[in-house]
Amino acid sequence: MCKKLWHTSLLLVALTSLSELALAQFSVQHLQVSINDSNIQLITKLNLVFTEPLQEAVDHGVTLQLVTEFGFPQEHWFGRQITVLKEFRYFLSRYALSGRYVVYQQDRDETRTFPSLTDALEHISIPPIVLISAAEVTSSDNLAVRAYVDTYKLPSPLRLQAFFSRRWSLNTDWTLWPIQL
Repeated sequence: MCKKLWHTSLLLVALTSLSELALAQFSVQHLQVSINDSNIQLITKLNLVFTEPLQEAVDHGVTLQLVTEFGFPQEHWFGRQITVLKEFRYFLSRYALSGRYVVYQQDRDETRTFPSLTDALEHISIPPIVLISAAEVTSSDNLAVRAYVDTYKLPSPLRLQAFFSRRWSLNTDWTLWPIQL
């Protein structure tokens, strides 16, 4: 009887931790590609959901860097390599006194505040429209997109924990989308 209880409690702990991981995700929800004579225009929508440790870190004064990258895959004899063409870097923090969330977008040198973390992540989830020269795309028929929390930019005490825990490293990996020239 005791052994069954132990197995049941172990199963509950495993399911609880897996359900928490399932709720926290980064994914590419939508990508619209339009092409004219000289440019490729990309409009992206991401799905960004934070884990509890990331929410607590922002609420306790840690600035997180979220990165969205666009590039083209190139096949080589040693495997696939992604050439990054555009990168958007966001800094997410929280004002201690007002409780508002602050998003600083590095490429635009723009700061915006939001009343909730959900609103701030919604703003980050729609990066600016990307324009890529059609001349840069001649050899690829796919576009690669990814978004991630830059764990290398965390404060030192949190960085070690982030390297060994999936709850800290949110990443969409590279998502490939077909384009037709």
